[in-house]
Amino acid sequence: MVGTPRAVPPMVHLFSGAYTYPVEEFVAIADASMAAAPDYYCTPERKRAYVVAALTGRARLWFTRWSQHHLSASHEEFRSALLEEFHINDTPTEHQKFRHLTQGLSTVACYARDFEAAAGRSKEEVDTQFNRLRFAYGLSPHISDYVLERFADCPTFKDLVNEAGLVEEHFKAIPSSGSDSGA
Repeated sequence: MVGTPRAVPPMVHLFSGAYTYPVEEFVAIADASMAAAPDYYCTPERKRAYVVAALTGRARLWFTRWSQHHLSASHEEFRSALLEEFHINDTPTEHQKFRHLTQGLSTVACYARDFEAAAGRSKEEVDTQFNRLRFAYGLSPHISDYVLERFADCPTFKDLVNEAGLVEEHFKAIPSSGSDSGA
């Protein structure tokens, strides 16, 4: 008796669209994982669902927007669009620089200025919901989590930056747990 086809375990490393995890590597791992269960991943819907389940942050944001306009796209079309969106060129375009900009070690205020400048060079509006979410996902993770919870209360980019700045100040005010109390 032949058993029912089974899915493979979810991908261990999620893909956020960050430079640190190349999209080509992510797609290769997804393809290899699905190849281990070809009887299960025999439809475009199952293949897409497997890959989408491993998207997070900006990559999930991109997919949500992309899928609204590509409801009947094949898995290959989805795969190609994902690779195109997150491929890192040797000399990135202004739009790619904008798409991948993150706070890194800078302050929220500095990141906001850089984000606005990069948006201007890319002819993007910072006040769109998509770009405000893009900004929020680019914040340091400990700030991003709080800001995303309050996103609905921040209808403008300026409101979002102010909220992120408040969170940043809150974290700066917390004493370091590794300090020696002198005892």
